[in-house]
Amino acid sequence: PGKPSPAVYWTVLISLISFSIGGGYLAGTRPNGEWRLFSWHPMLMTSGMVGLAGIGALTKKLGGYTNTK
Repeated sequence: PGKPSPAVYWTVLISLISFSIGGGYLAGTRPNGEWRLFSWHPMLMTSGMVGLAGIGALTKKLGGYTNTK
């Protein structure tokens, strides 16, 4: 597949951000639905691994080497 169009880029970008925040919050409030000090760990890990890594891969695909140089 070729480069994504700007519309596809922004759609996937917003999807990754919302999924990583929502999934991180959901993982952080398990098992009993309360936010605790350790809840930051799954929240930040999900945001980093899903959100930031996904955005990095998407940005690399959009602009190639010059975009991430």
